Amino acid sequence: MKKQIAISFENDLVKLVYAQIARSGVIVEKAMTLSNEEFDRFLATTGDDEFVVVQNFQNIHQDVLSLPPAKEKYMRQLVELEIKKRIPELKEFSFFHVDLREVQREGKRSKDVFFFAVESGEIEELVDRFARHGKVVTHIYPNVLPLSHFLQVADIEPDEPVLGVFDLGTNKTIFVVREGHLSFVRVAQSEGRGIGQIDIENINMTIAYCRQVLRMSPSRVVLLGMQEDPVLPAAPVVPLAPAKHPASVVAFDDTAREYVAPLSAILHIRELSESNLLPPAYQDVVVQRKVMAYCIIVLALLSLVGLMYLGFQSIEIAKSKSVISQLRSDINKRSGIIGEFEGTLTGLQKFAPSIEIVNSFGAAVNMQDVLVFMQFIATEGVNVQSVSMKDEKEHVLVQVQGNIGAGSYEELQSRYEHLLGEVKKAGKTEIVSHKLDLKQRSFTLDLKWKA
Repeated sequence: MKKQIAISFENDLVKLVYAQIARSGVIVEKAMTLSNEEFDRFLATTGDDEFVVVQNFQNIHQDVLSLPPAKEKYMRQLVELEIKKRIPELKEFSFFHVDLREVQREGKRSKDVFFFAVESGEIEELVDRFARHGKVVTHIYPNVLPLSHFLQVADIEPDEPVLGVFDLGTNKTIFVVREGHLSFVRVAQSEGRGIGQIDIENINMTIAYCRQVLRMSPSRVVLLGMQEDPVLPAAPVVPLAPAKHPASVVAFDDTAREYVAPLSAILHIRELSESNLLPPAYQDVVVQRKVMAYCIIVLALLSLVGLMYLGFQSIEIAKSKSVISQLRSDINKRSGIIGEFEGTLTGLQKFAPSIEIVNSFGAAVNMQDVLVFMQFIATEGVNVQSVSMKDEKEHVLVQVQGNIGAGSYEELQSRYEHLLGEVKKAGKTEIVSHKLDLKQRSFTLDLKWKA
């Protein structure tokens, strides 16, 4: 499991959620609410240094663009160019976009894309607040983005729009979600926490705007960040639907209801990775920080392995020293035996000449090898009539006599040369002399067989 801390700025309050991300979902460990002053003290004293931030941006720019179909890697550039064209006073900004649907207008295909942009100054001010205390912001989202993924309504069709209302006290963030995609955002003034008459009017006006301008008709209104079953001064023009947190969130209902913004950011952090408003330069710093952290872990592991190796080697060295000491002791014990052996060996040296003479008589050539050699002579057409051998101590003189059957002199000469070639292949033989009698068609070979 991975620990994650999300912080939601909600006007005069700051809400924090500590959670563990598991395969099955999110387990909330701790949640707390601080004032802005208390939060600065928290940053100065906490040991945690990485945070996901959910911000209640006041000056937002959002709209739905109709763009030509393009590959996703080019779509962000197209959206950025369109924002600069539509809002020229917005010089530096961070934004995200959501692909809504492909449509056919006047025979041409186009794609509806929702964008949400804020000035870079607001982002930098937020990041600097953490940086002053040595803390790092890994992700920044407007509250409506994770809430749009968190929103769940039963008993409606997937393509039915839903209007969400997030309570921030002095203002309400109203947004529309269709087919799971954020499609419209509006920040409306309010009298305070809870739903008052002015809030009902703002909800009804937003629904009318969606129907008339955006061609969407929200079928339900979901109240987020409020107590369960709040008392309403009047009913909105569409039915209310209860806010329910997903089954993948392990938390008390009151906690999930009150801390819905930071909790939804943790729950959907993987899906929202492409919508991070953190400027690219800061994102690079986050990546480098993670790479350095991994490198430190790897170096620590390698150091541990090195220490373990040195420990094992020291044990082996100690064992080797013990073996060497034992061998030295054995050598000292056997030095007397070795001296006695050397004395006996010296005494035997005077008998060496006699032994060599005796051995020379027994160094006769292995006659079995000579007989095996005879197979090389028994080539085609060759008839061996006699073989005589004479032992000359270091070699054997072999005389081979025979005749060669051939129909012509040419064939006779060919078979004789083949015979000589086979004899040479034997390896241990040396042809001393050879003779071929053409008339008698006989031959004589004098060979020296080396021991």
